[in-house]
Amino acid sequence: MRIVPVTERALTFVLGASMSLSACLGQSAAPHGQEPAPAIRVLDLRQRPDSSAEEVVPAPGAVIGGATGESSRLYSLPLSAKIKSAKLVGGRIEIRMLLANVGKATYSLPVSRKIARVRSAGNQGRRTFLISINLMDRSGSKWEEGIVDTGSSTSIPDSAWEMHPGAAVLVRFDVDLSLVPGGLRGREVLLKAFCEEWELENARYRIEKRSETVSSDQVPIEF
Repeated sequence: MRIVPVTERALTFVLGASMSLSACLGQSAAPHGQEPAPAIRVLDLRQRPDSSAEEVVPAPGAVIGGATGESSRLYSLPLSAKIKSAKLVGGRIEIRMLLANVGKATYSLPVSRKIARVRSAGNQGRRTFLISINLMDRSGSKWEEGIVDTGSSTSIPDSAWEMHPGAAVLVRFDVDLSLVPGGLRGREVLLKAFCEEWELENARYRIEKRSETVSSDQVPIEF
């Protein structure tokens, strides 16, 4: 039997091909025939918009169209909301909430904090997404605290994130507790979040449609 010597160059080629194949196999995390799970994007709303750099925008008016009005035009949001954590930090509650698209079509989530830019006259497809929370202690006392809002317009492509069916976004936001009588320490307090969307008219600064409310589960606040 004749032994053929392996040159350094040939050995390097063989090892490189083997490592490349191993890397390709290692990247296939999903079972054969299935798409890998999409990465979860994080929408961090804890940083307040710079009020000095942007005009303060009042809430849009509502359309009252005869006997029906905009309240009869409620539409469903294809979203579910789940609180991952709610923790007291200083005088604020820091909240992590997972929004998931449970519908069959792609949903565009408004993500811009530049509300004046989004709602400017002439922009088309203007929408506002609102998150509010409800606090309740064991005695039955309730407080509604804080509203975090984002906006989008089809005239501003980067103002919304596309969420395909099954996709999720982790939303991080916080709420000031300065208005809660006596604070929260020493009390068992539960938190629940509510999400709602408004669609504005193209021609006027008015709410044309309003969504039904999507509510999260109720969770205790961590201290």
